[in-house]
Amino acid sequence: GNLAYAAELGNRAFRFGGEGPEIRRNADGSIYEERDFKGRFLRSGPEASINLTWTPSDDQTGNLNIQFGTANINRESRYFRTAIGDAIIDPPAGVNNGVDGREISRFGEDEWEGRIDGDYEFPFLRGRLKLIGFYNQEHSPIVSRFFDYDIDDNPLEQTEFNRTEDEGEAIVKTEYSWSSNPGRDWQLSVEGAHNFLDFESEFIDRLDPANNSGLSALSVSENRAETFLTHTRKLSERWTAQASIGAEYSELTTGEQTRTFTRPKGFVSATFAPNETTLLTTKFERQVGQLNFGDFLSTVSLDEEIGDRSTNFNLVPEQSWRGEIKLNKTFKGGHALDMEINGRIVEDIVDQIPLDVDIFDAAGNVIGTDFTTGVGNIGSGEQASIRFNGTIKGGDLGLSGMELRAGIGWGFSSVTDPITGETRQFSGQRLSNWEMDFRHDIPGTQLAWGFEFETFEDGSQFRPFEISRFDEYPGENEIFIEHKNLLGMKVRFEIDSLVESGRRLDRRIFTTRRDLPGSVISRIENRRRIYKGPIPRLQISDTF
Repeated sequence: GNLAYAAELGNRAFRFGGEGPEIRRNADGSIYEERDFKGRFLRSGPEASINLTWTPSDDQTGNLNIQFGTANINRESRYFRTAIGDAIIDPPAGVNNGVDGREISRFGEDEWEGRIDGDYEFPFLRGRLKLIGFYNQEHSPIVSRFFDYDIDDNPLEQTEFNRTEDEGEAIVKTEYSWSSNPGRDWQLSVEGAHNFLDFESEFIDRLDPANNSGLSALSVSENRAETFLTHTRKLSERWTAQASIGAEYSELTTGEQTRTFTRPKGFVSATFAPNETTLLTTKFERQVGQLNFGDFLSTVSLDEEIGDRSTNFNLVPEQSWRGEIKLNKTFKGGHALDMEINGRIVEDIVDQIPLDVDIFDAAGNVIGTDFTTGVGNIGSGEQASIRFNGTIKGGDLGLSGMELRAGIGWGFSSVTDPITGETRQFSGQRLSNWEMDFRHDIPGTQLAWGFEFETFEDGSQFRPFEISRFDEYPGENEIFIEHKNLLGMKVRFEIDSLVESGRRLDRRIFTTRRDLPGSVISRIENRRRIYKGPIPRLQISDTF
């Protein structure tokens, strides 16, 4: 009748591993240690969901969605170390001694997550009213362990960092839409939200209990409200304009500190369609970012030796002025070309920053300073990107059933480094990426085949204790063959990583925080990881 449902059971599971060499160098480039890495990464994620749609009449619709899932994640990394060269007594800064032995890092997480959301839309006054509700909650206990042994399997280090995170979000929203005249539409929306994160952590040193930290806890919460008035108007047969104005109010509580913010938001956009095959869209927008509550949390690095991360209660969300231009063009035969250019001026950029944290004695007196790091704001900067996407159909080229889609993009940015004062890219800026998908539906058959390829290049990550660079080569790749009607079902067989993919990480770690006097390069790491294929995958689907 007027009730429809969809139900799903699934398991977001994967099993894979990697291996490869790592070379550690002194500041002058000389090798002092070679390492061999082997890693395993396992995940199981059973989940279930049900979606209900109720249409009591032609002008009323209600939806209810319920989802629950669990995730069990395990990662293990093993390093086998070989020292290069003779040991040096009291080596100077930038010179290291290699150590024969092995390291083991283990990470485990067991979480559950539940979500319920719904909406109901119906006629109201001269328009339509939509009521929306959403609630999500997640519980995540996490444990990280690190073991270090010498060549005779004597323990050098055994540490553990445990943390439990409980987080959730509740949203209520209403949207009222009406049309004042043909081609003139209005919408008024009001939204309220509550977000929270409760965090407990504990550090344990099995060999030296004096280093243990007691159980620490932190709560972060936000009450947020926003309202928008949006107007869409058709100016002519070719031009359409839209404008939205609104504001956001936020009350953010971190620990015992509460801060309030009121920020304007909105946009103006215009669409120009000179003919049926061309569409030009422009948009100028004031954006306010949302904070990741996890950025407030202190963390401990067990195996990377780069300094721990402290809590920074003064973190604020990014704000930006953003503009974009999009061009969509279709050609005879179904060929298409899309282009997008966008740029933004960003305020209060979120990045890793130096922090000076006071150290207290038992009586509450300051006895020193911990020169650590945290997530904070580093000022303003500029960011831009350009991207092209194209589609070529084979029909009018004498290649019936063939389609080739490709895309390529570049990113640019500029910000002042808070440590050196020099101009650099945003940390981890996506410099370029490109992808290619090919598909051939063989005429007169139910068969199709094709391939997919994607790769990217990222810029350096800038942190107070290190500078690193990560990239992937040659990229993710896949071939497939598909039968669209095998015993009434669609069957697709894929082979991922037919060409083995690898990842590179190059790091420069400093003797202390880069902004402190006397800080020089302590060591250089060059990591190479190979994720071996081929990886087969079988998909079977049908509609009943």
